Amino acid sequence: MKNSKNMKQPQRPDPPRNILSQEDWDEFERGINYFNDSRYTSAFEAWKLVSERCGKDDKQLVFALMETARVFQMTESAGIIKGISKVAKLLKPYSPEHCGLFVSRLITSLDDIRGRIESADPHKHPADFLKMKIEFLPPSNPDLDAEVAEICSNEEFLRGIRLFNRGYYWEAHEQWEELWRDQAGAGKSFMESFVHLAEGYSFAKKGKIEYAQYLFSKVVKKFQDYRQVQCRISITAILNDIEKAVVEINSFRRNGTKQFVFSSPPVISMDSTEKPAQ
Repeated sequence: MKNSKNMKQPQRPDPPRNILSQEDWDEFERGINYFNDSRYTSAFEAWKLVSERCGKDDKQLVFALMETARVFQMTESAGIIKGISKVAKLLKPYSPEHCGLFVSRLITSLDDIRGRIESADPHKHPADFLKMKIEFLPPSNPDLDAEVAEICSNEEFLRGIRLFNRGYYWEAHEQWEELWRDQAGAGKSFMESFVHLAEGYSFAKKGKIEYAQYLFSKVVKKFQDYRQVQCRISITAILNDIEKAVVEINSFRRNGTKQFVFSSPPVISMDSTEKPAQ
């Protein structure tokens, strides 16, 4: 087995070619989200809309996804095996990656499912093997990337991170709120996520659980829109910290204790050498 540290990490796809409209890119991603939630009929319908408008270079890929959704609704082993073989052939020209879709990994997953069905006990229901997530990394938005990069280099923003990492959540909230007022467009929404993030942790720290839960739910929805943005901060790490915090504050409510303390305080890290001082 190769050392994971030496394995080449997936690169973010280039901005989309002028084949799909933004509406169709949204529909394409919506189909993947539906599929990953096991809503195969909805995924099929979303991709069908895209297939009716996309260029010929991408039409076969979208059709392969539609067929994948159809296969995952089948109940007979023979039909599933045949369908997977068909999908794999359709996908092969797009390997290893196309339109942000990790095609080679998708083919490997489908081949694994086919192999397990072929070697399974004939009395075992084939649907038990139809479990798979499609890996997708949306193409970046260069304009949004530039806005976010500028914010992440702003001294006021970095000062807010230093305050946040020391547990001064309300002070970080006030620092970021000043920067938020100066923003416009997508940058303003990005900053608002951090304002609510700090505010949520501040309320949790004070034991105001209902307020904290409300703000955390808003932050999660907002940050989901920025997971694909290229910036110096791991949005995924922030979301993971929120998930842990929500579990802890729910436990705090059940225990009825008077003061809430994070077992592992959240830390916002930067991925460059210019990390905020602790």
